[in-house]
Amino acid sequence: MVGIPDCDFKWVVHDTYDAIIEQTRRHADEFVWTTIPNVDELGRSRMKAMLTFLDDDETGRQRGRYIAAELPTLPFGDDAFDVALCSHFLLYAVMDVAETS
Repeated sequence: MVGIPDCDFKWVVHDTYDAIIEQTRRHADEFVWTTIPNVDELGRSRMKAMLTFLDDDETGRQRGRYIAAELPTLPFGDDAFDVALCSHFLLYAVMDVAETS
């Protein structure tokens, strides 16, 4: 993750996976299971996506795919993107689940 040592974030992903999946199981009735049929498939899909990202992290940084920036000031002009993903919020969501489980 940009701004976070790779080993630390990989540990967070692996260390919190079971807690996140267990919490999802407890609240499975609150999800709409149409595209992803169940909690197990959701877990496999999300882990695969995260590992793909982590494998690309170093190369992605070198090639400018990942840019470290902080709100409220970002290094982009108005309407520069249709969609933006802010990993900061994703990391804290993962860490929050780990702390409360």
